[in-house]
Amino acid sequence: MNARSLLAHEWRALIQDKRLLATLLFLPLGYMILFGFLYGQEKVLNIPIVYIDEDRSVLSGQILQAITSSETFELMGPVASEAELIDKVKSGVAYAGFILPADLSQQVSQSRQGEVMAIIDGSNLMIANRALSGFQEIVQTYSVGISMKRLEANGISPEQSSGMHMGYRLLFNPGNSYTVYLLIGLLGTVLQSVTMLGMTLSLTRERAAGTKAWNYFVVKAIPYFLIGLFNVVVALGVLTQVFHIPFLGKLILLFGLALAFVLSLIGFSFLVSLFSKTNVQATQITMLLVYPSFFLSGFTWPFSAMPSWVSLMGHLLPVSYFLHGLREIAIKGNGWGQISPDVVALLAFAVITTALTFVGHSFTKRHNREDELYESV
Repeated sequence: MNARSLLAHEWRALIQDKRLLATLLFLPLGYMILFGFLYGQEKVLNIPIVYIDEDRSVLSGQILQAITSSETFELMGPVASEAELIDKVKSGVAYAGFILPADLSQQVSQSRQGEVMAIIDGSNLMIANRALSGFQEIVQTYSVGISMKRLEANGISPEQSSGMHMGYRLLFNPGNSYTVYLLIGLLGTVLQSVTMLGMTLSLTRERAAGTKAWNYFVVKAIPYFLIGLFNVVVALGVLTQVFHIPFLGKLILLFGLALAFVLSLIGFSFLVSLFSKTNVQATQITMLLVYPSFFLSGFTWPFSAMPSWVSLMGHLLPVSYFLHGLREIAIKGNGWGQISPDVVALLAFAVITTALTFVGHSFTKRHNREDELYESV
C-alpha cells in the first residue's frame, strides 16, 4: 500500500470514528471557551478580610473606608485581637487581616512614619498576591498625600504629615513559595489521573470480555483502592522528605481524607466504564474529565472569581474537595472541623456514582437479556 492509499485509509478511519473526530475538532475549542470564562474576571475580587482598628481616628477611618470601597476586598468586620484575626484567617472565614495600631495618626502627625500591618493567608498565592498588592495600593495612596485635605480639616498640616509603611506577614507559606503552592495541588491531580485511568481501563476490559456479575466489579476495585491509598502515602512522603513541603496537620486526618477521595475516584471510574465499550473510549472519557479538573478545582483560581456555572462544574469534581482538604491539613494544620465537609462530599460522591452505575448496569443487563430472548424467538 503506497502513501496515497495509506493517507486515504487514515482519513476514512478518522471520519468513521465520530467520537475521535469530534474530540479532535471541538475539544480544543471547548476547552478554550471554558478557560476563557474561567479566567474572564481577570483578577481576584472581593477577598474577605477582617481588621483591628486600635487607632479609631479620622485617618484609620479613611483607610477602612478605602478598603471598603476597593473592589479587591470585602470587609467582614472587626475582631478583638491579633489572635482572633489569625484564627479567622486559619479557619478560612477571612483570607487576610489588617491591623491599624493605636498610635497610627499620632505617628503621622508628628512627622514620623506610621506603621500598619497586614496578615495574609499564603496558602493560595493567587489570593495572597492580590491581597498584598491591594493593601499596598491603599497604603501608598495615603502615604503620598491623597486625601490630605481631610487631614487638614482635623488640624493636621500636609507639611507635618509623613508617609506610612506597611509590614506584612504571610501565614502558612512565609517564603511565598510556588513549590509549596503547586506541588500539593499537582499531587491530587496526578493521583486522580492514575487511579481513574487504571480502574476504568480494567473495568472496560472486563465488560468487553462479557463479565456481567456486579459483585465481580466490586471485588476488582479492591486492588485499585489499596494502590490509591499507597500512592497517596508515598507521594506525600516524597513531597515532605525530598522537597521539604511542610505538613502541619495530623496523619490520621490525611488518611481519612485520602480514603474518601480514593472511594470517590472508584465510584467515578465505575460510572465512566458504564459508558465505555472499549479501552480507547474509556481513555478518551477519563482524560476529557481529568484534564481540566485542576483548573476547575478552585485550588489555583478561587471559585469566587469564576462564573457560577463554571464554579458548579468545579464543585462536581471530587478532586476539588480533596485538594481543599489537603491544603487545610498539610499547609494550614487545621483539624476535622475544616475538612469534614470535604470528606462528607467525597463519600457522597462515591455513593451516588456507585448507585448510578449499579442502576445503569442492571438496566443494561436486563436490556441485553431481552435482546437475547427476542433473538431466540
